[in-house]
Amino acid sequence: MAALSWLALVCQFGLDSPSYNPIREFRVLRLMIRYRRKLVEERSRVRNRIQKLLDRNGLQLGWVLGDTFGPSGPRHFYRPS
Repeated sequence: MAALSWLALVCQFGLDSPSYNPIREFRVLRLMIRYRRKLVEERSRVRNRIQKLLDRNGLQLGWVLGDTFGPSGPRHFYRPS
């Protein structure tokens, strides 16, 4: 009960501050940033899974290539037809 009466007094005298509602552009920007972060995380998960699969099957390309998924890495996976 004490909390309710204290909250009533705070509201009565206007001491409460309104909640923050960002403008639409900021909300859209935040949504896009979160989505990009999820895509980057998913890309990292897939790359790690591929690297683990290659290592498990004896193709340890880390000894030869600095970055398996760098500019020259995919050339070792795919052969042009």
